[in-house]
Amino acid sequence: MSWLDARADDHVVYVCFGSQAVLSEEQTLALASALEKSGVHFVWAVKESVESDSTRGNVLEGFDDRVAGRGLVIRGWAPQVAVLQHRAVGAFLTHCGWNSVVEAVVAGVLMLTWPMRADQYTDATLVVDELKVGVRACEGPDTVPDPDELAKVVSDSVTGKQAERIRAMKLRKAALDAIQERGSSVKDIDGFIEHLVSLGLKK
Repeated sequence: MSWLDARADDHVVYVCFGSQAVLSEEQTLALASALEKSGVHFVWAVKESVESDSTRGNVLEGFDDRVAGRGLVIRGWAPQVAVLQHRAVGAFLTHCGWNSVVEAVVAGVLMLTWPMRADQYTDATLVVDELKVGVRACEGPDTVPDPDELAKVVSDSVTGKQAERIRAMKLRKAALDAIQERGSSVKDIDGFIEHLVSLGLKK
């Protein structure tokens, strides 16, 4: 966390695609190029398999040196919740797995969506079109993003006052309020338990 401690508030983009998604060599190169061109600070959690695969072993060769001081590449597992909740992190490039979406909402960060499978597409639609706390970055397990276009999306996410960022902070407050003693989530759980109890009494 010391690397993040040295960065300004809301100026770092966190990049992670969960525990299952593995980017192809072309996707990895495009993303690396985009992050390099974006000019912003970032933390990128890279799955170990991307580098251990013999066909992709040198994909990120030299990348760390080129982005030294501006980018931090984590090989393998990253403490995602802690990273997202750090004051320096303002945006999250994500595959839109539900756990990641919830963690981003609680952290109040803007999401850059890149869904790749199953319910991730629905989650991305919810984030971008319904909640309006995210921006589309890419879509699909085989799509290779244009590095220049992705670089702009990444850069814009932590520069200027985006409406999505403001809504993300408001949604964070609503989510935290919901789990307070008299919050909506607590009331709903209590109501559900009472309903189950009433069903048992009717037998």
